[in-house]
Amino acid sequence: MKKIGGIVFVCLLCTGSFFGQSAYSGKITYEIKIPVQEKESYRDFQSKKRKNDSKNSTKLEKSAQQFIDKMHASSTIEKGVLSFYQQESLYTLINNMENDVVGGLNLVKIEAGGSSVFYSNSFTKKNIEQDCELLGECFLIENPMLKWELKQATKIIGGYLCYQAISTKEYKGRESYTIAWYTPQIPVNFGPKGYNGLPGLILELERGAIRYNAIKIELNPKDQVKIKRPTKGKAVTKKEFRKFFTMFKKG
Repeated sequence: MKKIGGIVFVCLLCTGSFFGQSAYSGKITYEIKIPVQEKESYRDFQSKKRKNDSKNSTKLEKSAQQFIDKMHASSTIEKGVLSFYQQESLYTLINNMENDVVGGLNLVKIEAGGSSVFYSNSFTKKNIEQDCELLGECFLIENPMLKWELKQATKIIGGYLCYQAISTKEYKGRESYTIAWYTPQIPVNFGPKGYNGLPGLILELERGAIRYNAIKIELNPKDQVKIKRPTKGKAVTKKEFRKFFTMFKKG
């Protein structure tokens, strides 16, 4: 860990002159998708699973699995934009209000943020999601900051030296992992969909089968980047929002 910290510090010194000359600002466009190999692996896994579970599965369980399979198959490639200026950032999907899957649900669009707006402030440590769709009214959900474990693995992405970081989450006895690749050469701790808190910009992110890849990086563009914090909605914690959602479903 100390070795990684030293490397990050050196990189920050090397890039400090660039960012010190003007305010931090930029726009990053991400391509978000389920890679072909992931779709193939999913189909193979579900095919074997259905053969093993066909006798024991209930009609409801089979119906639910068919629904998930349909979502997986109908998912398309999406694009999201992360804008940042100094200590603030804003992330949203491009054309996030359009339903581009007729008669089905787009798993990628849902997992990548849907119609929500994600605001982060590295100074106040606030991570806010504005959701105006799921429950029929607007909520400002305060999401907790992620805890990351920095790794020694590196790779080059778009000409930038990136380091790996992993965030682990446990839910109902199961662990899930978020894998990020960040570059200290762009020393802002932002990323897509509120994934932030690392000593550098996140250029790639893996969350389950979903992949985020930075395909366009604009640093200090001529047109000033403006960040408008979302203010419309009821302020709640993530836990409180889940309670509202549970009540809404029972409703």
